[in-house]
Amino acid sequence: IEAETSTEKDSDSTLVVYSPNPEDLIEETVPAFEEKYGIKVDLVQASTGELFKKAEAEKESPVADVIFGGSYALFSSNENLFE
Repeated sequence: IEAETSTEKDSDSTLVVYSPNPEDLIEETVPAFEEKYGIKVDLVQASTGELFKKAEAEKESPVADVIFGGSYALFSSNENLFE
C-alpha cells in the first residue's frame, strides 16, 4: 500500500506497518529493522481481518506502506489493495 510519495517518505524516514503478528515476533523484528535501516516504524497491530478492512477503507488515501503478516488467502483475495 502506498502511503506517501517517495519525496515525503524520504524526508521523515518512517515506515507505516500494519501487522497481525504476535508481540514476540514484533519485538524481535521491528527494532532490528529500525537499527539496520535507520527507518522508524510506525506500527499498527490488529487482527488480519481488521487490518484488511482498514486498508480497504483507506484505499483512496492509503496510510500503511506494508502489511507484515497475515494469511495468503486474504492477500490473494485483496490484490486490488496492493501495488
